[in-house]
Order: sequence, then structure tokens, then C-alpha cells
Amino acid sequence: MSSKPSPGFGVRRNNRPIIEITPRNTINTGIDYGRLMRGIVPIFEEYDAMIEGGYNTIEWTDLNYMEKVDAVAYRRLKRLIGLHENDAVQKYHERMQQRRKKPGKRR
Repeated sequence: MSSKPSPGFGVRRNNRPIIEITPRNTINTGIDYGRLMRGIVPIFEEYDAMIEGGYNTIEWTDLNYMEKVDAVAYRRLKRLIGLHENDAVQKYHERMQQRRKKPGKRR
């Protein structure tokens, strides 16, 4: 058995790993965060992970590398889940709008 964690912490949408699915209803802002080098997390993203994790600067500095990696990955996963939640809400509203347009019985 591998000690490597499952992709996306095992989070699934419609029985598929959530990181393999691109939400349909997203907006491309065109914003790109440059990286100094491959594998380096932008400082603001690390800072956001620190704040969202409830750490202060001293506590964050005392964390080992893998704890920081997990905190950043968890933050990214939470944002991805939010995109999927918004996607599901949008799809629901589209279905309701289509039902209202169809002639016939209303519920």
C-alpha cells in the first residue's frame, strides 16, 4: 500500500476525483501568478494558507516543510471545492429556468 495520499485528499464529485473534473461554469479572469521557479509557491498563497490555517508568523515558521505543503494543498482543495459548489448551483438554476420556459404543468 502506498504512503502517497490519494489525489485531492480523496474528495470526489459524482464518484470521480474532484481534481480531474473542470467545473463548467467558471470565469477566466486572466490573472496569472508568476513563480520564481518550478515548485515554489507564491508568497501570497503561502501567506493565505497560513492565515486560513489559523497560524501566526512564528507558528508557521516553526512548521516543517510537509506541514506547510499540506496547508497549501488543503487551501487549494477548498478553493476547488468552492468552484464545484458554485458550478452545481449554476447548473441547478439553469435547469429551473428551462423548466419555467416549458409549457405545461407547473409544480
